[in-house]
Amino acid sequence: MRRTRIRRAVIVDANAAAGYAATILAETSLTAYWPLDELTGTSAADRKGTKTLTDVNSPDLSVAGAIDEARTGVRLDAAASQAATATTSTLSATNNYALEAWLRLDANPGGTAAIIQNGTDAAGYAIAVNSAGQLGALTNATFQSSGVTLVTGTWHHVVLTRNAGTSSLYLDGAQAGSTWTTAPSTPGANTSIGRTSGGVYLSGVVDEVAAYNGALTLSQVQAHSAAGRSTSATTNLATRSRSDELGRETDVWRPFGQSTGTALVRDNRVYDRLGHLTSSIANHVNGSPSGEFGDDDLTISLASNVLGELTGLCPGRQNQVGGCDPTTVPRTRPGTGPMTPWVARSPRSHRSIRPPWPSTHRPRSTRRAAVST
Repeated sequence: MRRTRIRRAVIVDANAAAGYAATILAETSLTAYWPLDELTGTSAADRKGTKTLTDVNSPDLSVAGAIDEARTGVRLDAAASQAATATTSTLSATNNYALEAWLRLDANPGGTAAIIQNGTDAAGYAIAVNSAGQLGALTNATFQSSGVTLVTGTWHHVVLTRNAGTSSLYLDGAQAGSTWTTAPSTPGANTSIGRTSGGVYLSGVVDEVAAYNGALTLSQVQAHSAAGRSTSATTNLATRSRSDELGRETDVWRPFGQSTGTALVRDNRVYDRLGHLTSSIANHVNGSPSGEFGDDDLTISLASNVLGELTGLCPGRQNQVGGCDPTTVPRTRPGTGPMTPWVARSPRSHRSIRPPWPSTHRPRSTRRAAVST
């Protein structure tokens, strides 16, 4: 049997998204929060306030997000001039404010593009990326580089905050680059995700954008970044699963925190190219049972015909103690002994209901009818 190659793995943490949103919404200075979880439509809802953003040129809404891959972020394509915007600013402050977002940069922009901009290029501020892929901030039209080049294809947590006349950038919970004191002008009439007011667009996926009418401290930034990352405690408490490119579940980690050494125990399934299950491994650790009486890596192997009908089955214990090839044995009922033929029972008479007779053999009544004629 050929096995399907897994090209895309999706891991879902059921607790991460709810925990992150609760952390953000608990901030008293929060003014606007765009989770960007919309699957359809032409706008991005503000979960905190009323600052709804309008999608420009149909960005892709079906991309796995930064916090929880079961929820979406927004993929923006600079070549298609895609963004989400409003014609008014979200914050009016020129001091004591913060902007925040998660970004997966797909390609360096053609100029200095905004991840999130409050105001305009002439008057306002933004978290931005320049043409070299460096993270920075726009104060009015001046780009302040952090000196850190973002890795494309990788999720990053980014924050711009200004407190008591000093501005700072943070990348993944740590300060990026030096602080600066240049003050922005009163923000102009614009809020944009994925572009500057001057029309320089971003290529990448943006998620979980927020604006605050107060500064964020280092501890708050670190708490937000940590809330969006899976920890060992989160992993142990959450049901996690991985699927192949056709959506078939291949691995499941149960929420018990079970582990052997550094490997979490999971259940594993393997399919052939037609989607038929060929093996199921309970308590999978490394694919090799620890011994005859061990409970790890218990493998049930199966074989099917071209119609998808089950033709052979090897129970876990049979595989564990002596090996078994499901393509050379009949179906068996697990737990009834090595290679016991699978015979269904009638619920009323308890008599065996065996498979139909071979095509070369007819029942007695049929043979008599043939003789009488």
